[in-house]
Amino acid sequence: MERLKRYDVTGVTFKDQFDKAVQDVYSNVTDEIFSRMAGE
Repeated sequence: MERLKRYDVTGVTFKDQFDKAVQDVYSNVTDEIFSRMAGE
């Protein structure tokens, strides 16, 4: 949770591997949501 709280203030920075991994997860989730909304 501490990392998520930090994102509220500074955003995702892409400076370390964990920020990149989190962004990849968010991208995959949003892609899945959009594909389900489109009825694929």
